Amino acid sequence: MNEYLLVSKLYDNIYSDRKYGNNRSAYTFILGDYNIPLEFCHECELIYNLSTKTFLGGKLFPNERTTLIKKESYLKAIENNETPDIFASDYDHCSYNIDHFIRRDVFVKVTRVNSVEKYCSNEEHPLIKHIEKLSDHVPIKIEITLR
Repeated sequence: MNEYLLVSKLYDNIYSDRKYGNNRSAYTFILGDYNIPLEFCHECELIYNLSTKTFLGGKLFPNERTTLIKKESYLKAIENNETPDIFASDYDHCSYNIDHFIRRDVFVKVTRVNSVEKYCSNEEHPLIKHIEKLSDHVPIKIEITLR
């Protein structure tokens, strides 16, 4: 949480120092494997009155978890004739200053890409192939609408 707090405070400084015309990008995202649940990010944002808001994963959006389950858990579920939920946790996040974006008519949609299904579905054990060849995380997609 301390690392997240540090990054968020740095992020706040970018916006507080920003002056029109100095060519500093107005649209900055923090992306990361924070290794903390989304709920803790929100807690940190409230406690320290941060301008960043964090998205992806968590109890409210279980379909946006981006960390995959361990191979052992996957194989055990398959062995028991169960269909495993291949997503384990919500430790990957996207943070940005939503108010700053909205004031400038910039709208953002952050979602995960189920790369296990998309790229490894033809494999005997898609999750294992994904973990071995790609990652134990799936990528996120950020769609930005500018007006």
